[in-house]
Amino acid sequence: MNSNSLDSFSVVRVSGGVGNQLFQLGFAYSLETQTGEPVYLDTVNYREGLEKLERRFVLGEILGSDERLINSGNSLRHILQKLESSRISAFINHNDEKFQQSRYRDLKITRQAPCVYDAELSINPRSYFIGSFTSPQYWGQQKDTILQTVADLVKGSYANSNDFSTQEIGVLAIHARRGDYISNEKTNKIHGSYGLNYYIEAVRQLVDFGHIPSAITISSDSSDFSQDLATKLGRQFRNIRIIDNENLQGLMLTLSGADYFIGSNSTFSWWVSHLRERKFSILPLNWFRGNSYHFDPNGYFLNRPFLLDFDFDI
Repeated sequence: MNSNSLDSFSVVRVSGGVGNQLFQLGFAYSLETQTGEPVYLDTVNYREGLEKLERRFVLGEILGSDERLINSGNSLRHILQKLESSRISAFINHNDEKFQQSRYRDLKITRQAPCVYDAELSINPRSYFIGSFTSPQYWGQQKDTILQTVADLVKGSYANSNDFSTQEIGVLAIHARRGDYISNEKTNKIHGSYGLNYYIEAVRQLVDFGHIPSAITISSDSSDFSQDLATKLGRQFRNIRIIDNENLQGLMLTLSGADYFIGSNSTFSWWVSHLRERKFSILPLNWFRGNSYHFDPNGYFLNRPFLLDFDFDI
């Protein structure tokens, strides 16, 4: 179906990193069942020249030329393409919602409340949905099916998808989320950040449960943090490697291929821990500072990990 069709359809605006994007894809799948109409993914946040967002549109690599993907900004650019003005970019960047309401004038703008799961979210046909939708609670009774569908898409989009299943036995994968959790004051106040102490304690818990890693793989968006963690763990374990794969779905699959996984309070870690069954997985119990974001671990995790109750380091 074409996005200009007069038939009934809804739209989900995509935003954030790869973990968020996969959740928004899952939300779109669930919407199609709930509304009985096609649901498109608006990629307008990832158009060229949008400085406020420094995230890669990984869904484009995962879905390819899927007709589900639309870019509402393209039509506005087409209208203005003959105009030579430095103000065009600023105009487009600051008038997104106004233009959405113009182009999709029959769609109702529906915003998710600022929490992990918005139980009051109205699921109405012919709506334009804006939010992160980063919880499988939005998937309803389709949780297992949607998880498997998204996992298969991630695996199918990576040319070397078989690599993740051939790792040696007993490998522990660690994903440490840093980035704007540290550098952005607003983000830090929401998410907090786990430092070396959390990961060292998680490894200790793993060993206490009787799981002795044969090797450890560390990945982080901070190379310095990876090195510091490797140095700390190197006092007890020999076979440690640091990986930095620019192909994010490839990295996700590599980490998910380990028998054991220790993750951070990030949606990337959520997807690594859920892409396949593993022997043991540790994730933090506390994903936000305070209780203002209505985080419910019972509804958030499908493959139940061990949840480590640990204070934020930073």
